[in-house]
Amino acid sequence: MCYAPKKTTSEGVYDFDLKWTKVQTSQFLSLFFILLITVSDLPQMHSFYSLILLFATISCSSALLFGLIGSEQSVAVTGKLTCNGEPAAHVRVKLYEKEATLDVLLSEGTTDANGEFQLQGHKVEVTTIDPKLNIYHKCNYKGICYQKSSLTIPDNFITEGEIPQKTFNVGIINLANKFSGDSTDCLD
Repeated sequence: MCYAPKKTTSEGVYDFDLKWTKVQTSQFLSLFFILLITVSDLPQMHSFYSLILLFATISCSSALLFGLIGSEQSVAVTGKLTCNGEPAAHVRVKLYEKEATLDVLLSEGTTDANGEFQLQGHKVEVTTIDPKLNIYHKCNYKGICYQKSSLTIPDNFITEGEIPQKTFNVGIINLANKFSGDSTDCLD
């Protein structure tokens, strides 16, 4: 386990935050399952072993599903949006973590009067998070829905912890341009 001090005084550190790294979690689970296999070899422990194995399977599955195993990862993104050279004000931007089924919303907001935005979010995940930025706009679009553009955020801008240590700057994006993967979104 890794102990990270929260506060220090003249007497020393007095408040600790208990955190498990990915390696420590996998080591713990490996040792736990080795112990279970060893216990299973004892004839009188077979029913007890079955009960423990069932409990361990349910616990590990629940921990994976509810984000108890993994590490806290964060990401931040900033940029400026324009439409035909003018600032694109009040454009909705959303930061997602891509998943196999439904993407997970990490943060959302709108651009300011200058077309600028900044979003940040965090999530506990066993593997590296896969963040993307969705932009919902009506630049040169007269339909009832929104044009949606998505940008994948590079892995080297993902940091450990709840607060991002780096920010990915997308630069200035002219929404009048067409991008591969653009779509129409009526749900926003």
